[in-house]
Amino acid sequence: MEPRTPPPSATDASRPTPDSDQNTNGTPPAEETAQPGGAARVLRGLLKGLGVLLLVVVGLVVLLLLALQTRPGAERALAAILRVANPYENASLTVGEVRGNWISNLSLYDVRLTREDGTPMAIIDTLEARYNL
Repeated sequence: MEPRTPPPSATDASRPTPDSDQNTNGTPPAEETAQPGGAARVLRGLLKGLGVLLLVVVGLVVLLLLALQTRPGAERALAAILRVANPYENASLTVGEVRGNWISNLSLYDVRLTREDGTPMAIIDTLEARYNL
């Protein structure tokens, strides 16, 4: 004799069958839903990285401007500029003192251009520059 299967009840109709394409609430199974995050996650990561990079660059510029306001910072910057700006190979350009804020004006005092043997080529007591950045 064969085992009898019970007749389907009303509650069995709402259960998904193994070959069903939907869950009991009518949504597709989880493995078939589009997973947000692929390209969007990469783009979000790139934008965050770009934001951090921009923040670091702005922070470094602010620190540089603050350092230029100090006497040691101004002297170092001036020394670097003088190495590049020296017009003659056999002469030296020196500045006794620098004042100003580097953003809108600079004043250079005791500017000297001298030959290697010490002969002065130019001596400027005060050189002032005003500009807008």
